Amino acid sequence: MFSVKLLHQLEHTCWTISIFIFFGYYNSIGQLALMHNPYNATGFIQSKYDLTYIPNLSIFIIPYLLAYLVPLWYYFYQLYKKDFNIAQIRRGWLCFIFYITLGFLIFFLFPVDIKDITPQYIPSFQKNDSWLDVLSYQFIHKGMTQYCAFPSLHVTGVWFGYYLYQIHHIPGIFVTFLLAWLQFPSTVCTRAHYLLDLPAGWFIAYITKLFLLYLEKNQYFQQVKQKQGYITMKSTT
Repeated sequence: MFSVKLLHQLEHTCWTISIFIFFGYYNSIGQLALMHNPYNATGFIQSKYDLTYIPNLSIFIIPYLLAYLVPLWYYFYQLYKKDFNIAQIRRGWLCFIFYITLGFLIFFLFPVDIKDITPQYIPSFQKNDSWLDVLSYQFIHKGMTQYCAFPSLHVTGVWFGYYLYQIHHIPGIFVTFLLAWLQFPSTVCTRAHYLLDLPAGWFIAYITKLFLLYLEKNQYFQQVKQKQGYITMKSTT
């Protein structure tokens, strides 16, 4: 016997896993984009911005990685929330899919090579390189493609998370607000993005916020009130 709430919680879990799997195609989109458009006008424009005056600070890999906690906290809070609202959760996850899809489309159309700002200090792992230096280099410049810089989906994800927390009344709004602002220096000081990638990332977050407000206003996925009954899985044998 499975309660309706339990099945909805299972659906909520599937949404969460699917979002992370979907975002995992980040590198594949970058490689397809390179095949589609080897000449990158956007990157040419951005490379004109001199980033040498901005320090390369590996400490910013920490807020960069903390960005992944935003959807995870949304998952766990909604999972154990007393007033479990599957319609609201569906609207929230649909917006995650919306901004990732939009970002992937822009990646494909305008691939941006970040080799001009990639740090050159770690390929051989020097003795004076800290564990943060190694982590930053390995995660950003080895683990992720170089052709998915414009826009910054890290900026998009955390800023949208901040808007989502406000609209769905998720605890941690102030912390998420601080983390959202930290994404600006973290994406530049780890040499993951050019300056133009940051406002572009925020703009997509704002568009996604408007999309969420539209879904909320029209109460998409809202179900007709029904009794919390049980569904029994019977064997057909």
